[in-house]
Amino acid sequence: MRRRQLSILSSMAVAAMFTLSCNGSSDEPAPVPAHGDKDDSAVVKVLYWNLQCGMWADQGNNYDNFVAWVKAQNPDICVWNEAETTFDTGVFDWNTCAKEKYLPEHWPELAARYGHEYVMVNGASKGLVTTSRIPFERECDIYCNRPKVEIRSGSTIYKFSIGGETVRFVTLHLWPHHYDPYVAVGEREQSKKQNGGDFFRLAEIRTLCDTTINKRPEAALENWIMLGDFNARSPLDNEVYKYSPDAPALKCISYIHNNTPYIDIVHERHPNEFITSTYDWNHRIDYVFCTPHVNKRVVKADIVKDYYTNIRPLDEFYPGQYARTPSDHYPIIFTLDINK
Repeated sequence: MRRRQLSILSSMAVAAMFTLSCNGSSDEPAPVPAHGDKDDSAVVKVLYWNLQCGMWADQGNNYDNFVAWVKAQNPDICVWNEAETTFDTGVFDWNTCAKEKYLPEHWPELAARYGHEYVMVNGASKGLVTTSRIPFERECDIYCNRPKVEIRSGSTIYKFSIGGETVRFVTLHLWPHHYDPYVAVGEREQSKKQNGGDFFRLAEIRTLCDTTINKRPEAALENWIMLGDFNARSPLDNEVYKYSPDAPALKCISYIHNNTPYIDIVHERHPNEFITSTYDWNHRIDYVFCTPHVNKRVVKADIVKDYYTNIRPLDEFYPGQYARTPSDHYPIIFTLDINK
């Protein structure tokens, strides 16, 4: 695969791989950007997107389409899910892994192409990546080191200085399947019938919230943003889903609504509109939640469906029902004005 070779500042490579556990299981310090002053601009644009297999569909094109689209959006901060190369270029086969993983190792050079100098990768899940044109700090990684890991794919809290205020980003990717990840293969169908995946996601989000925002009495007055692929449906969309109010499928997002100060910013700005975030037109499972202190400063928040992000099937070229281009998810873009 053709690749552009760009010189990358050594501080980026160092910052990209540090890890720290909120549970105190690591002694590594949180890295601070090695150079440059904090960018105190009060207005920032944030782009979140689940890229599906490391934007596998654009690997063979040297990511030119992807880079051109991101540059056109001009984001200050990007949060990526599934940001690790999964398949070889031109091969979509769940039994075949990429022989050479271009991502996440080369995220610094890829991010530099759309103007982002700072890159950090989650220590537990290499597919959870944040890039930025302004410096930021890794506060901690969360992945409980117990026999059953509640945060299966990890989560990271990052601290940004925006408009002179600290803004924390909690990035995550919750368990994607209908069965509990710890049941034997032969028991997965039974676990699906018992909603094992829904209850595991509930355990993940409970652990994550109780480890972070719920430990801070003044959190509602602070700047917190939690975003990612939650793989869970919201009770705010239940007019479409028509589940019973206590359905397991709603429990994960219901926990956030009932036990934290977080607000769903896309629903807040589109209260009478159901906007899907995945390819099948019946799922909104990607969310940006924020505290009231942030919500009042959000200028705009949208799930973006345009000339590039509009999902198209690749089934005629590649086997497998999940093959999509450019991804099987739509991105979310929001603008935050701290001075608002």
